Amino acid sequence: KAVVIPDVTKWRDEIRDWRKLNCEATAEEWQELQESAPAPKTPRLYSTHLRSDVEVIQQRQMRMEGLLNAVVLGNLQACEEGTYWTPSFTARGRSSQPVRCPLSSAFAPRRAAKAAPARVEVVHDQDMLQICRTCALRGQRTALVHLVPNGEERALPLRELRDCQLYLRTSYLHALNEMPRQMHQDPKEVLKDGCIIHTAHVTILRGDLKEGAPWTVPAE
Repeated sequence: KAVVIPDVTKWRDEIRDWRKLNCEATAEEWQELQESAPAPKTPRLYSTHLRSDVEVIQQRQMRMEGLLNAVVLGNLQACEEGTYWTPSFTARGRSSQPVRCPLSSAFAPRRAAKAAPARVEVVHDQDMLQICRTCALRGQRTALVHLVPNGEERALPLRELRDCQLYLRTSYLHALNEMPRQMHQDPKEVLKDGCIIHTAHVTILRGDLKEGAPWTVPAE
């Protein structure tokens, strides 16, 4: 079975509307990709018989990359078109939701941070985007700090799910694409100069991938 991987780097040339990706089919595909071989009834000393064929592993990796890219392409197109549908395009009673494009600017810190007591909370049952979304829906201003090691390349292709939540569920990847144009300079050079890049209007667009990455009411 051939696997067609949408190309995120050429998303502006994509003629298919990935905002309309079926959430139920996405959830089923994700579940199938997470399934592992059942444990043997008679364990052996060496588990070589459980090893997957290299071709099977590569096929699974390609399917995973294709699924993640399809979700991200929908996010990029939603930002470009300024709209998407909740909870999905195919849902009965779907609702059209407006979305603003992120806006990035660079500025240099002019004064040292003042020492002040910090309140630290450890949350074990929510991820960072769930927490941000909860705060945003309460009307609280929320800032998510994205630390990037000097010289790090963009996290594409999207194979490491833990590291690409910002791209899968928010409009931040669109912000990355637009940064050079909006700031009139290379973001890497901005960071090398000791400046901070502030991106406003980053919107949480989707739910968890295991649920099919359903579109949600936008929360900035």
